[in-house]
Amino acid sequence: MSDIASVIDQVKESIIVIKSANNKTGSGFFVNDQGLLITNKHTVELNTFARLTLCDGKEAETTVVMADYDIDYAFAIVSVGKTKVLTLMNSDRIKEGEQVYAIGHPYSYDFTVSKGIISCKNRVVKGINYIQTDVPINPGNSGGPLINSQGEVVGINTWVVGDADNMSFAIPVNTVKNSIGLLNAKFDKLLAMYSCPIMILPSKNVLPFYRKLLEINWQLMGIKFFLKGEWFTSRKTGN
Repeated sequence: MSDIASVIDQVKESIIVIKSANNKTGSGFFVNDQGLLITNKHTVELNTFARLTLCDGKEAETTVVMADYDIDYAFAIVSVGKTKVLTLMNSDRIKEGEQVYAIGHPYSYDFTVSKGIISCKNRVVKGINYIQTDVPINPGNSGGPLINSQGEVVGINTWVVGDADNMSFAIPVNTVKNSIGLLNAKFDKLLAMYSCPIMILPSKNVLPFYRKLLEINWQLMGIKFFLKGEWFTSRKTGN
């Protein structure tokens, strides 16, 4: 087995398939070992809950806890025991021409790997900085990691130019590091607000009315934390 094949096998353990309430499929990956994951905001849209599938085929329900609508990323938590975390590199150090890989679930073909190079390390589009690559990205790749040959996360695959030939754009991982640090610092409170035994049950076994009550209750708890000065809001983050 080649070195990169071995790296890909290890990275896959940290990647998940996300399916939102409207059956839209996307990708994501874990950023701490307690079930905190990142994806694109447009993957989960306005949903509080989403279904996910782990690399071993296990399914669970995840709860969105933070989102940035401008840059297009979201964080969620899931109770599946200890989770494997990917290493986040310093994305300021990437070089144009460097080979990178995307792992995701294009058109529901789970854990598909594609490769390319970094075309431009700092491509500003509508005031937001992206990494431009020629890695083939398709619907379902959104929210998955862009990694280097060492398996380190360079960015979060986000969008493509539809009429172009492999013009793909990823959020630099440095952009979300502040948010990851903030969420980790408040993680115990997140678990208190959002974790519930019902979350480990399949959606079909949960009464929709009860799920709605839970959602309202968690929103009220969020207001309480906010009033106490302990809550955080969606925001743009810098390096």
